[in-house]
Amino acid sequence: MIILVDVSSLAHRAYHSTHQVDNHGNPCGVPVGFMKTMSRICTELKEQFMEPIIKVACMDFGRCAWRSELYEQYKAGRKKPSPGDFLPQIQTLETALPAFGFHIVKSLAVEADDLIGALSNEIETRTDERLLILSSDHDLWQLITDRVAIYDLQDNCIIGLNAATERLGFLPERLVEFKALAGDTSDNIPGAKGIGEKGAKELLEAYPNLQELLIDLEIHPEKAKSALLKKVATSTNEIKLAGKLCTIAQYKDQLFTQDAQEQIEKAVQFVLDPKFSNDEVAMAAFADLWRTDGRHWEYAFKIIGVDGDYHYKL
Repeated sequence: MIILVDVSSLAHRAYHSTHQVDNHGNPCGVPVGFMKTMSRICTELKEQFMEPIIKVACMDFGRCAWRSELYEQYKAGRKKPSPGDFLPQIQTLETALPAFGFHIVKSLAVEADDLIGALSNEIETRTDERLLILSSDHDLWQLITDRVAIYDLQDNCIIGLNAATERLGFLPERLVEFKALAGDTSDNIPGAKGIGEKGAKELLEAYPNLQELLIDLEIHPEKAKSALLKKVATSTNEIKLAGKLCTIAQYKDQLFTQDAQEQIEKAVQFVLDPKFSNDEVAMAAFADLWRTDGRHWEYAFKIIGVDGDYHYKL
């Protein structure tokens, strides 16, 4: 099984829920909470599926350049953690990830969502492994297929194609169309005026392809007879913009930097390498972390031979 971890999603959850400090008074809730959650999930997955787990950590590295250029207000107003409190913990976490068997993927001005999307497609195409994306970000549900599932951090359950379709009310691949119509307040993407989630679902049920509907209304504006279609017709530009902003990259060549494409290829090679398995002692230490109260981290790091003075070393 291959797990693609949305590091930002899990780290932010840990930041807001785990306010642990080390014996110097420095905050350490992010790395401690992240590792404890990951070790719990990996232990549960190994017990359920009885197969090795390959862990790839996808990280944000600056605001997405092309989305910000396309729409200046992209993600504006989103509540952010204090940089002086959060960033040092993320740096500590990033230092620790490889020691616990994670391969890190990040590239400047490229969002983790796009790295996950491109990587999941490459892995699905080139391997037969079970693929699981670990995140609480519902934008990533658009990547769900019959081979790619989501481990939803909010509900602590695996969401496959059937479950996602039942919850959404439409196929996950149409999530971009839904968000283009309804907008996405979490990312400050407006969408079409006056349609909302209810109207968006009605349109998806009535029209199998939003792009064809937009083209048809542009050519034949007289067809916009219903109230919903009139709102679509008057918000065509906003819908197209929202659709672009909401679409997660699913191919390497959709990543606009050479470095991002190279990062994806390195991650695929890591996944394909038959020698991916980590040191058994290190993996045993990782598997036991979630059972501790956080005061055994120093012992765990000594076992796997990690050097350095980590903030959460108690």
